[in-house]
Amino acid sequence: MPTGRTRAISRLAVAAVLLIAGAGSAWGQSPTPVEGTSIQPLPQPPPAPRVWLPVFQFRSGFWVNLVQFLYLQARIERGLPVVATGQSRPAAWAAADLSGLSPAEREAWQHAVGYFGRHFADYAQPYDSFLVRVDDRLSQMNGCAELTGKTDPDCDAGIDPTLGSILEQAAPVYRVHWWPEQRRADKQWMARATKLVQKYGGKPAEMLATEFNGSWPGSPIPIDVTLYAGPYGAYTTIDPLHITISSVDPRNQGPLALEVVFRESSHAVAWPAERVIIEECQRQTRAIPRELWHALAFYTTARIFQRAFADGWFHAAAGAPALFAESQRSYVAARRWQHYDEMLRLYWQPYLDGHTDMESAISQLVDAL
Repeated sequence: MPTGRTRAISRLAVAAVLLIAGAGSAWGQSPTPVEGTSIQPLPQPPPAPRVWLPVFQFRSGFWVNLVQFLYLQARIERGLPVVATGQSRPAAWAAADLSGLSPAEREAWQHAVGYFGRHFADYAQPYDSFLVRVDDRLSQMNGCAELTGKTDPDCDAGIDPTLGSILEQAAPVYRVHWWPEQRRADKQWMARATKLVQKYGGKPAEMLATEFNGSWPGSPIPIDVTLYAGPYGAYTTIDPLHITISSVDPRNQGPLALEVVFRESSHAVAWPAERVIIEECQRQTRAIPRELWHALAFYTTARIFQRAFADGWFHAAAGAPALFAESQRSYVAARRWQHYDEMLRLYWQPYLDGHTDMESAISQLVDAL
C-alpha cells in the first residue's frame, strides 16, 4: 500500500442502490436520563458501519419544476444570463412559447413571470437562502394540487402566502402547456441515469467514500430533476441535502449524466475534507475560503471518472473521455476555479495518487492560498 495512506475500498459486487420514489420516515428519541439520578445509563450502541453505497431518490415534481421554469422565464425577460460564463446559451427549450395561450392564460402567466422578475430574478441559485427554502419545501408537495391549504390543510406549504397564490394561479397554465413535455423529458433523463447508476455507480461511490475517508448518508439522497437547474445545469444545497439537476441541459446528457449525479452528490461524502480545511485554516489563522472544498470535491470526482476510462470499468461510447475532459474544462472556467484547479493539481493530486495523507495535502493547499 502507498505510504501514509490506508486504502479500505470495499469490494462489493453490487451497484449503487437507486430509488425512483420513497416514503419518508419519522424518528423519535426518548428523553435522556439526567446525570446524578438513580437511573442507570443505557449501553451505547456500537458505531454505525460505514456506508459505501448511496441511495439516490430521483423524482420529477410539478411544483419544483414550475418554480424553476418561472425563474428561468423571469431571467430571460429581464435579459439576465441563464447559463454560466464559458457555457453555450441554452437551446430553444429555454423560452416559453406563449402563442398557444388564451388571453386569460397569458395574463395569468405573465403576472407570475413579472412577480418572479421583480422579486427573484436577481437571486443567484443556489446561494439565495429564500429560494433554497422554497424549493426544499415544494419538493415535498408533489401530491398536492394546491399550496395554501384552502381546501386541504395538509397541502399548506407554509411559504409566503403571496408566492403561494401566484404559483397556484400559474399552475393551470403550466400544467396544460408545458408540464407534459417537461415531465416526459424529466422521466427520460431519469430512466437513462437510473441505468447508468445501476450498471456503473458502485465503483465511483466506493472510490469517493475512500478518497474522502467518509461515509454516504444512510437515508436516500433526493434528486429533483427539472427542466432548468441554474446556470451550471445542476446544484446542491445542504441541511437538508437536496440536489437539483436539469434534464435537458446539454452538459448532463449521455455518460455525463452519471458524472453529474456523483459530482453533485459528492457534497454528501466530502465532509471529512471540509472539516480538515476548516481546522487547517483556523490553525494557520486564515480566512476559510468559501469555494475551496467545493472545488476539491468536484476535482476529485472528475479524477475518479478519468481513472474509470483508464481502468476500463466505465464502458461508455467512443469519444466519452474527450467529452468528460471538455466538460471539466468548461466547468472550471465557468466557476472561475482555474487558480484552485492548479493548486489542487499540485497539492491534492499527490494524495489521490497515494503519496501523502489528507491532512498533509490540505495543509500544503491552505498554505499556498
